[in-house]
Amino acid sequence: MKPPVDYINPHATSTPIGDVKEIEAVDQVYVNTAYTLGKFGRDEYVRMALRNRAPILPFVTVGSAEIYPIIGRLDWNWFKRYTEWPFFPVTNPVPLPTKWSIYFGKPISVEEYAERDAENFLVVQRLAYRVREEIQQTLQKAVLRRKSVFV
Repeated sequence: MKPPVDYINPHATSTPIGDVKEIEAVDQVYVNTAYTLGKFGRDEYVRMALRNRAPILPFVTVGSAEIYPIIGRLDWNWFKRYTEWPFFPVTNPVPLPTKWSIYFGKPISVEEYAERDAENFLVVQRLAYRVREEIQQTLQKAVLRRKSVFV
């Protein structure tokens, strides 16, 4: 991954060629870096929170899984090989009108940890497990709370 750009100092040369080249350079920096995620593995969000001293806000979305319910599975080896999907899902051609709910948990503070803990595998795993537990508990409560899948 390329290092982040901290500062750009465009200095207009007031020449047609110079101005075009400067615009191209600035454009290239932003086109290649804007909206680009870096490494983002399973627990990378924990490392990011530790490095930036930011709390982790667990949240759950309930209802999105039912919009296209899987009514069948086609098990094709060629499909698995080319797509890396476990099966081809057979679903409704039209999305169902499901009710979506979003639940936010309590922020999980990382103040008790040092910034260097972002590189400590055990700390990251422990914190990630804590977040997953919070999300799973919230998810179970949310599913029990809903009266119907549909609007």
